[in-house]
Amino acid sequence: MPFTLSHAAYAVPLARPLGRLSGRRVPVSTLVIGSWVPDIAYMLPVALPRSSHTLDGLLWFCLPMGWLCYLLWHHVIRAALCDLMPMASLRARLARFARPGLPTASFRAVSVGLLVGAVSHLLLDGFTHREQFFVQLMPFLQLEVLRAGSYHLPLYNLLQHVLGIVGLAWLGRMGLQALGREASGFMPASRLTHVQRRSLWLAFALGVLAVMVGPLVQAVLAHGGAIEEWLATGAFRAMSLCGIGLLAYGLVWQRLGLVRPAGRHDGLRANTHS
Repeated sequence: MPFTLSHAAYAVPLARPLGRLSGRRVPVSTLVIGSWVPDIAYMLPVALPRSSHTLDGLLWFCLPMGWLCYLLWHHVIRAALCDLMPMASLRARLARFARPGLPTASFRAVSVGLLVGAVSHLLLDGFTHREQFFVQLMPFLQLEVLRAGSYHLPLYNLLQHVLGIVGLAWLGRMGLQALGREASGFMPASRLTHVQRRSLWLAFALGVLAVMVGPLVQAVLAHGGAIEEWLATGAFRAMSLCGIGLLAYGLVWQRLGLVRPAGRHDGLRANTHS
């Protein structure tokens, strides 16, 4: 998949079937995080001794890293990210996702969601990466569908791009639907000023541009046909930067602690969201 984020589009629809099969609610956030976590290995500053994109990698890397990301998302990042939204109306619509605490789900349900999300990632990669199992098992996936000079596009690569674009489009559609819902009664007090929000958005944008433009310029000037490879490298660097930046921002946001006294709309109800 050209976009790690796209993997979530193919994992989220599994939430209801999993719930029916297990008889327990599986938080959507576990499937999203699980579908991304195998690629986190590429964003770490150190090389791993083994691949995260294997069956044993599901247990030694994806599950523990998934749990860590799950806890950080719900306890540190989620509410802070909602508060970072630039418009008050947008923050009001996202306020339902800013309630503190973990979703009401058992340890087993969370673990199952993380593992199923990671397995969906491996399955998709299996059909869209040359070195993966299904591409090697089905030679027709290696057939060239386009050749232009030195550039050639095999079927598995075309499938990779199509699934990536479709996945991003589906996630965008779901995001727009979520923003179209009525604002909930729960509205936490903001911990950021307007100037702070603008400064943070600017810092994130400049950081992403810096890590994306550098590899792309290097590819154009020195590597020519390797632009796609360097663009992928830039994308992983950008995601790594955003992850580190959001974690740092979330920790600072938690430390601000400017929570208004609980009022009529601030009562903490049972947290059953994802």
